Amino acid sequence: RVWFAVAATLLVAAPAASGDFESAFQGLGSSSRTTILESIEKLAELDDVRALGALEALFQKRLRADDTGRLFIKSEAGDSFVDALSGQPADPDPKALRTPRINNRVRRALKPVIAQLRLRSPDPDVRLAAAETLRRQPSQSAAGLIRTVLKDESDAGVRDALMVALAQVDLAEDEPERRLAAVETLGRLGDR
Repeated sequence: RVWFAVAATLLVAAPAASGDFESAFQGLGSSSRTTILESIEKLAELDDVRALGALEALFQKRLRADDTGRLFIKSEAGDSFVDALSGQPADPDPKALRTPRINNRVRRALKPVIAQLRLRSPDPDVRLAAAETLRRQPSQSAAGLIRTVLKDESDAGVRDALMVALAQVDLAEDEPERRLAAVETLGRLGDR
């Protein structure tokens, strides 16, 4: 009975998590900036790299949505599209697509989430750029991820940048020990 209960829980939880992702992902194409911001926040929580391409395209104003909510990424040359979720070539009617409207508030929300997802890259230069973005825009929502990534980070430059980013977040913590450790880290690494 215990195994059945565990299996049933997993079967119910997996579609819910998948549904959360799909709903948040589709929200990136909304005509409401509030919905777009909520979607960005949810995608940050879910920490699913499948959203990275769409988030980058939204930031670069290359994300498009059709009336059904399906998202497409317009090529940099502007002559083709890919499905935002699968990355597969797509052939939507360009006249039937709309561009989600973003502003500086949306851009500010996008930067740390894009950086958070880029921390998963196998390329140390991409990870370093992501760590530098998080250092410039510390995000409490990324703190857990930074702690996790720090455990396995092998590149010293990326590691230092992540430690500074985390220290900046930890300055706002309630625990005095964590704030003191953050000050020490910033004193040691902050000028690099």
